[in-house]
Amino acid sequence: MTLAFSLDRTIEIHARRSTVFRFFTDAARWARWWGAGSTIDPVVGGAAVIVYPGGERISGVVRELVADQRLVFTYGYEAAGRSIVPGGSLVTITLDELPGGATRLQLRHDVDTAATRDAHVPGWRHQLARFAEVVGEDAQAGAGDAVAAWFTSWNEADADLPIDNPATGHVERTATGAPQVLRTIVADTGQFSGACTWSAGGGGYAFDLGFLGTARPFRMFRGGGVAP
Repeated sequence: MTLAFSLDRTIEIHARRSTVFRFFTDAARWARWWGAGSTIDPVVGGAAVIVYPGGERISGVVRELVADQRLVFTYGYEAAGRSIVPGGSLVTITLDELPGGATRLQLRHDVDTAATRDAHVPGWRHQLARFAEVVGEDAQAGAGDAVAAWFTSWNEADADLPIDNPATGHVERTATGAPQVLRTIVADTGQFSGACTWSAGGGGYAFDLGFLGTARPFRMFRGGGVAP
């Protein structure tokens, strides 16, 4: 069968590429995207099964899997008389890193006729919007606890922990100091993006922090700093 026609769509997701990719290797996350009963065996030659909420079943086989970069699988309806038989089309999903911790997802669905391609445009539009939603939920899981820990650390007393290098404005403290704790939260949770920069001035210092999915970073001041 010749797959002479293709449907191409591109979306941007506010989540790291590794977070997005795990929806292709974890059967429970795969089911969150497609619907209960969907599953994937994340190895070349493994089965990819999609069960839509209405009960329609798709079966396929994983043809290519490159960590954090690419998933390729065949796609076809199990029910007789449908436009694509099992093995009758090919879906390729490619992930690219974007600045700020986001990911560009490019989807290509190769099919045999223009009519089949056109018929699947609304479905893929819906499924990719749904995918961005569930990945976003996954990326922000535990965000409330991370932010609470961040603010708790920010409010810790630090009179005995001065700025070590006033010339550069870099704040380097012991492991129990608030700045070090904040840096640890940023590194360990993966919830935050952008530059995390300390600067001294105005009798205090500031911490610039970007949160995944936000339009711009925010800044907090301590010890006499004034917000712009």
